[in-house]
Order: sequence, then structure tokens, then C-alpha cells
Amino acid sequence: MSVRKVKSAVRTVELLEYLAARHDEPARLREISDALEMPRSRAWALLRTLVAQGWVRSDHTGTLYGIGIRALLVGTSYLDSDPYLPL
Repeated sequence: MSVRKVKSAVRTVELLEYLAARHDEPARLREISDALEMPRSRAWALLRTLVAQGWVRSDHTGTLYGIGIRALLVGTSYLDSDPYLPL
């Protein structure tokens, strides 16, 4: 049985993975929309939402974006709950 994917959820995860893969190199809106083949208006709306929720951070000018603290908190939560990872 095939799982029906929610497109907006898939795009959100793709955006987060893209930013995470850049490590400490922030990205501009144009870079993000080009890399993900997404209209700039859609990328901007997703970024605004993710910044407001703490998943993405932006610089003081609001033009550079990187992975946010919420991603770290979720990753840490997974590490804390995995019994197979040594402490």
C-alpha cells in the first residue's frame, strides 16, 4: 500500500534538509528556491513560518537563512531516547 504524501510537508522537510546540509553557510531565498525548484513566493512563505516556529533562523536583515534551534532540540530528543546509542 502506497502512502499518500502531503506535498507541503514534503517541501518543508526538503527545505529543512537543504539548510541542514549547508552546515554553517546560510542561504538566500533565491538559492533556496532554485535548489528546491520551488517558486520564491512559496519558499518565502515556508521560511517565514519556520522562522516564527524556531525551525529556521534568519540574520538581522532577514535575507540569510539557516537551520534553527528547534531542529537541534528535536535531534537531541531522539538521541536521548535511543537505547542503542552509547552515552
